[in-house]
Order: sequence, then structure tokens, then C-alpha cells
Amino acid sequence: MKREFSSNATNNNDDDDQLQQQQQQHQQGVLSPSNNVFTDSETGKTFGVILDTRKLPRLKPSVVKRRLDKCKTYIGREKGIRQSPWKLNRVCQLAAGLTLEEALTQLKFCDIKNSDLVAKVLKRTSNLSDIRDGLQISQLEVKECFTTKSLMLRRIKPMGRGRHGVMHHKFSHIRVVLREIDFPLRIYQQRSFNQKKKWMFHQQRAAQDAQAAKAKREETDRLVKQSEDQLQARKDAAAAS
Repeated sequence: MKREFSSNATNNNDDDDQLQQQQQQHQQGVLSPSNNVFTDSETGKTFGVILDTRKLPRLKPSVVKRRLDKCKTYIGREKGIRQSPWKLNRVCQLAAGLTLEEALTQLKFCDIKNSDLVAKVLKRTSNLSDIRDGLQISQLEVKECFTTKSLMLRRIKPMGRGRHGVMHHKFSHIRVVLREIDFPLRIYQQRSFNQKKKWMFHQQRAAQDAQAAKAKREETDRLVKQSEDQLQARKDAAAAS
């Protein structure tokens, strides 16, 4: 038995074409590079547009090092942690080399001991960057995250047949270095278009977070100044009366 279906819907091919054109224009507007061209100061060579999917020449290590040295860094420490440096370093290796958002996500779902402590140190260091230069979590990456050896307590270890040994209680230090992300460099170093697009959207989100934080900070300063002016006006009125 053949079934036929009827519909009152009209042909929306024109609307679909217009919607597709709008999406393409929006994508081009988001992904269009603006002054994202690398120029070597020594040779004067231009390496082309960042979003070009062709195989671009690799940057010299000296060029990469000069760019990364200009980025702002923030150091955080935690001392006297009651855990072996070898065991604690396994947790730190999960966060090293990642962006701060990815590192916090990794540590959130990590079940190893003191993973929450490492995340706490990372957040505390990111708060320092926000206070000093107004950098948000989406604008930072974990440059270094490792542990070092601290003091070691010796205790008696009872053994059989009246013997005894030495038992060591190890302590550790954590050192964290956060660095500002150089988005143009990261985008240029990616070899596929999807990776470049990913970092472009990450850059756009970081700019939005920074703008929102700046607006919030300005609003807070305005309210503080307003309250101070009101308090000063009350003092002047009380002194005049």
C-alpha cells in the first residue's frame, strides 16, 4: 500500500540560502584576521596570514623565545605539603603545559591525593594576575608546575626479633608559573585549519572575559567612590551643623 503525505509548507530554498549566506558572513567576520601577520625584525620577512591552511614556514626558536619572554608571568608556591615529591609530581604533570582552564578541569576530575591543593594554588596564582594586570583565567596557561623536595622526618620503625629501622616522612614544595597566552603565536604554530579556528574562538572568548571583568571592576570603583562621597558629605553636613 502506497502512502502519500501532503503538506502546506512552502518552498524555503530562498530562506535557506539567505541563512547560509548569513552564517558564512558571520564565520568570516569571526575568523577574519586583523593584523595577524608575523614579521621577523631581523630579516624583515613576512610569514603570511595566520589562517592560511597552507604549510607555513616554521618560526625560528629565537623568534618564539623573544615573543614568549615578553609575556607576563606569575609565580605561585605552596610549602610543607605532607606527601612524597614523587607522588605529588604525578598530579602536577597533569596540569603542566596546558591552558589554565584545561588544567583546572583535569584536576577537578582527578582522584589522586592533593589534586585539589594543586588546583587551589593555580587559582590563587590566577587571582594574583587579576589583581596586578587584570588577566582572566582564559588568558593564562601553565608554563611550569612541579614539586621539589622539602624536609624529611625520621622516625623509629619497629621490626621483628627486637630490631628496629628508620622510617622517613617526606614533605614537598609546589612551584607554579602561569604565563600570558600569546594567541597570535599559538594560532600560527597550528598546522590544521580546525586547530587555528579553535584558538581563534579561544582568543575571542578571552577578549570577552577581559572586557566583562574590566566593566565589573569599573562599576565597583564607581560604587566605592560614590559611597566615599556620600560619607564625606555627611561629615561636612555634621561639621556645619
